[in-house]
Amino acid sequence: MRADRVQITDAALQRLKPPTGGYRHVYDTLSPLGLRVNAGGRKTFFVMVGSGTRQTIGPYPTWTLQAARERARAIVEQRIQGLDAALTFDEAFTLFLDK
Repeated sequence: MRADRVQITDAALQRLKPPTGGYRHVYDTLSPLGLRVNAGGRKTFFVMVGSGTRQTIGPYPTWTLQAARERARAIVEQRIQGLDAALTFDEAFTLFLDK
């Protein structure tokens, strides 16, 4: 597995090549957002929420970069405030639409 720290942009997302095997993790320099890319080219946004624990946000391009960054910040903020209880799909969808 390979990990990089870069400024994730829309152009960078489109240029990002998958690894030949396994996974590649890319961490954003502007937010707590991360991106996991598998050998098949699937790109999934996530945020680190604890010691080596990832919380999946969702796949790109279903989730835009801006929406994923906002969600990552909200997850971290909730974690800091102690409000890290899991959301239901309906709650998460409503939160997404509000943002």
